[in-house]
Amino acid sequence: MSALVLLCVIAGLLRSSLGNRNCPDLIVESCHCSAERSKQLSRQQVRVRVVCDDVELMDTLQPSFLPNRTVNLSNNKISLLRNGSFYGLAALEKLNLSENIFSTLTVGIFTHLVALKMATVSGFPIRHFSTETLFCDCQLKWLLLWARSNSLKIGNDTVCVFPTHLHGLEFRNLREQQLRCDMMKTQAHGEDMKKTKAHGEDMMKTQAHDEDMMKTQAHDEDMMNLMVKT
Repeated sequence: MSALVLLCVIAGLLRSSLGNRNCPDLIVESCHCSAERSKQLSRQQVRVRVVCDDVELMDTLQPSFLPNRTVNLSNNKISLLRNGSFYGLAALEKLNLSENIFSTLTVGIFTHLVALKMATVSGFPIRHFSTETLFCDCQLKWLLLWARSNSLKIGNDTVCVFPTHLHGLEFRNLREQQLRCDMMKTQAHGEDMKKTKAHGEDMMKTQAHDEDMMKTQAHDEDMMNLMVKT
């Protein structure tokens, strides 16, 4: 019996050691950290998975503690999500925030998660988006679909500020097809072209002005020479 207990202790220590090696900055003992091999045969890459579900967390962890691809923070008591809660986790692909107690969702919390493929945010009483202005592009498609599937009420004061063809429109009334990123690029290109054209016109005006000044100066010199001869 004592041998079995000893084996269990050794296994626990080994698991803890491996977890610390995969996530050396993870200071929450109740969270579990494990390494997962990538399924892609073209490259051998280790992905780190952090699970902190049902451990009564009151806040999200510091992003520097989570160097990973998958984070599970479900079934906790997290009451606040800040814009910088997940800043720096550019490789994060899966995020589970379900069954927490926050009621306000700030749209900017997912802005920097460029690799995010799945965000589970069900089971909490969100009633308000902490924003009044949005950049309405393809990166907000998930928000529109998720809000409708969860019967979430978005206030009429939450409007788009960009792109210009959506400026002032209520986000809740948009269609999925309207949230496009190619329009943003086209508009940005158009604005760059306008700036280039305006700059070119200014240069032309400056050049024309300089030529007029040179002609005026030459005319004045001719008049002076004529007066001297006279």
